[in-house]
Amino acid sequence: MALTVSDISDIASAVWGQIYSDHDDPSTFGSLMGVLFPEDYPEHGYSVMNSVTSAMIEGVRIEITPKSAPTYIVWKGTTDILGDAKDQFDNGIKLPSGSYFINRFKAGLNFDNPDTETIL
Repeated sequence: MALTVSDISDIASAVWGQIYSDHDDPSTFGSLMGVLFPEDYPEHGYSVMNSVTSAMIEGVRIEITPKSAPTYIVWKGTTDILGDAKDQFDNGIKLPSGSYFINRFKAGLNFDNPDTETIL
């Protein structure tokens, strides 16, 4: 049995519709659907600096999860030469208001993860 484009479209619509309707509680996946389309959220800056020298740290991998669903990564990126977190498109963090865990990783460095931040 071969699937047509229409079949695939119907399947995708049914799957996404079910995911969204089953997870519309603020602490589950449905509330994060807007994160897939962040253009409506303002950009928030986040920088990583050496606590001893105050120098900004380049190349730190950043992963952000909501406090209410800490297993879902809703934003990830890397710090640039100025220590500012940027995604793969060179955008800063764009997330809806809420409380988030920010985890930082770089070989040779130890961070006190997670950093807890609130976006207003």
